[in-house]
Amino acid sequence: MTDDDAGGLAEPAETLTEQESAALSEASAWVGGEISAVGLGRTDDGAPCVLVYASPQADDLPTEVSGLPVQVVISDPILALDEDGPEA
Repeated sequence: MTDDDAGGLAEPAETLTEQESAALSEASAWVGGEISAVGLGRTDDGAPCVLVYASPQADDLPTEVSGLPVQVVISDPILALDEDGPEA
């Protein structure tokens, strides 16, 4: 596959480990209310972690899920764009 075939990406996406998949699955149940989204990221030292995008009003969240640390990212609500709406 060339860079053009990959949409400009030079390397394929990583495959999730069982631990990452379990953590993401469990954390996805938190989405709603003050939690806008969850995902996987890396800590400052490169270890995998669960990212939780939450409003400042979010209740106390666990510090780890399925053995991975949780990092909270304070954010405004994440909203989907209306396909038929005006462009920003």
